[in-house]
Amino acid sequence: MLPKGVPMDYNQQNKPIQARVPPSRFVQGTGIPALNSSLDVSPERKREIFVLSSDHYGSVASTSKSQPTKTPTPVLVQHEKLTTSSFEVGEDSGEDNLSVRIELFIFPPQNYQTTRQRRHSGQQGACDKEPAQISLVMARTRCEPATQCIKRMELSLAKKLKPVFLDEGRISQNVRKEKVSKKGLQKLDVSAFLLQEDKLARLEETDMGTMTTEAFFRLRPSQSIQIIVKVDSNFVAEIPITIECNPPTIVSVQTFEKFHSKIFPEVPLVVEVETIHATGAVIDWYVGQNLVCHKSSCYTPTFGLAKKSIGIVITPYRDDHTGRGFEEAYEFAEKVEENLPENATLHARQNWLLPLEQTMATKELRVMSYNVLADQNAYSISDGQPFFPWVSADTLNRARRMPLILHEMLSYRADLICLQEVDELVYETLFRPCMRCFNYQGYYQGKKSNGTKEGCAIFFSLSKFEVTSESNLTAFGISELLIKEIPYLQPGDWNDCAQPVVDLLARTPDLKSVIQHQLGHVLQVAHLRDKRGYPLLVANTHLFYHPAASHIRALQCFAIAYKLSEEQRDMGDVPFILCGDFNSEIWNCPRLFTQHQTQRNFCIPEVTDWQKDLNTFNFFRDSEEPCSPEFHNDFPSLQLPKNFPEIISGYPEYPELTHYVLGFQATLDHILMTRSSSQGSLTPVRQAPIPSLDSITRDVAMPSKRFPSDHISVVSDISWQRKIKT
Repeated sequence: MLPKGVPMDYNQQNKPIQARVPPSRFVQGTGIPALNSSLDVSPERKREIFVLSSDHYGSVASTSKSQPTKTPTPVLVQHEKLTTSSFEVGEDSGEDNLSVRIELFIFPPQNYQTTRQRRHSGQQGACDKEPAQISLVMARTRCEPATQCIKRMELSLAKKLKPVFLDEGRISQNVRKEKVSKKGLQKLDVSAFLLQEDKLARLEETDMGTMTTEAFFRLRPSQSIQIIVKVDSNFVAEIPITIECNPPTIVSVQTFEKFHSKIFPEVPLVVEVETIHATGAVIDWYVGQNLVCHKSSCYTPTFGLAKKSIGIVITPYRDDHTGRGFEEAYEFAEKVEENLPENATLHARQNWLLPLEQTMATKELRVMSYNVLADQNAYSISDGQPFFPWVSADTLNRARRMPLILHEMLSYRADLICLQEVDELVYETLFRPCMRCFNYQGYYQGKKSNGTKEGCAIFFSLSKFEVTSESNLTAFGISELLIKEIPYLQPGDWNDCAQPVVDLLARTPDLKSVIQHQLGHVLQVAHLRDKRGYPLLVANTHLFYHPAASHIRALQCFAIAYKLSEEQRDMGDVPFILCGDFNSEIWNCPRLFTQHQTQRNFCIPEVTDWQKDLNTFNFFRDSEEPCSPEFHNDFPSLQLPKNFPEIISGYPEYPELTHYVLGFQATLDHILMTRSSSQGSLTPVRQAPIPSLDSITRDVAMPSKRFPSDHISVVSDISWQRKIKT
């Protein structure tokens, strides 16, 4: 539990609960928030309790807390104010429908309970439990007479309040100690009065009686309306309501796995809040009753918090409103784990886990590339069996894997991070918000395939690089380059080199169709500038996975080389770094970058059936249809223009492997770079070690408890020298 007075509420399932019902979306065309139907529209909410005697009805409550006393009618009120209400006026949409939204949160007198509560608690009389909150939401038109709106409020509240005062035919502790029959209770009357100069009056009897609903509520921010509850002529209770105009409101709260992710020591938690009518929101973090972090969207649990719960209280605010009374509270469903699971990759790289200041050498870059294994691919089926049968579902669960991957990403303090197989949801709810808290800028591009919700992401440290505009963060569909751009190049070096590609796709319509309609791979490109003012081009990609598709990956490499040369030319011959999962060894498809050419039918014959795969390629290789005899069965030699820059590997020593599953291991993940350009040179200095094969096979293969992905991250330190033009 949180300290008394903080609106935190927990349920028995230990799941997050809204402290109040937040509007979660907007009614089309009005700008007015609408309630999410999946939320409980009348949740209980714990608040500070003040007591007013009958002599103080209508007055403002004291700000000091007091213990309940024997007063005629205890009244539950909220903080410094009485029972609250709020209304919100949307932008003028040209229509009057749903233009004014009114929310009322009413706390009946403390000694009254609904019959539903009594049945649940098994008690017959008054109990110590806090009475249920009564909530009412109204959507009224702007130009409606205020008197009509107030009348509707009275009728709706009469229906809502009836069960509160119904207690087996009698009313407990009403002011006049009079018994009221159940029959009489059917005539419950709720009347609203305005408080003006310490006097109560009906709206129609005041000078505001002719106002519209919008004008009335705009005129009365932080003023009181008195609701009088009567049965026949018997006075039962008086409920003061304070009206607030357009209060700061929380629209949505977002965190990874909706508060249900695993929580590990030293792994950050991050929460993002969307508000309306607010400057921002203060997020306070609690462990038990202790405030552990104030005013931060990110909190990193420490060791020693094992099996403890973490909660947050969110307070929206603006300059003229503290947000008090409009807070929301949430609790993370999982308790803090006792230990951070072993990461075998980090264990092999102890010397790379240095403090930030030791890795920020002015002339060096630390570059990381990592295929993080998308959630949809983690549960892939091959021949009717799980692709990773040695891994339990709990270990594969992204709620466990992704926080551990985030921890590894942050551990190296890399200047550039290129990720592949990133789930869009994971990027939006975990990677992006958390990396931003650690001073990284990034962007994401999903694959352009239908039904695919994963893609590539680039992050760069703002301690090393300048903030970059969105126009300098772009992405290109590789298939679109092959089908829609390369065949239409102007005469020149690239047009001549592209002709074999154009001819091949023209005579293999099945291959062209697969590339055009089924492959959505992308090339991310970032135009960066470091704190010294030096320009750098950074690219990230993930090529086609299929074992029999080396020819497709070679075509993709050609398209990437073309686009990078275009981007480099536009920036003035700057150096570039290309990272990615190429699904190929460096001597296979990527040799086009390092050697500028491939030989005819360069692939190993035992791996690729050229006659079948080149002409009639399909994903599952279940087609036994013969090839059309008129098709040419050779894959052409590919060549890059002579002015294409020299490309070298970022590995001083080529790794033994970066990917290991049962029956297959290879170095598929690469960091490539230009050796020299007119504006600078790049030279690999050192690379992070790869875990031993024994440590990988300790749990059969990857992924496993010690390896959260089926790939190993690759990290290189690169010397970056600027050439001075003479």
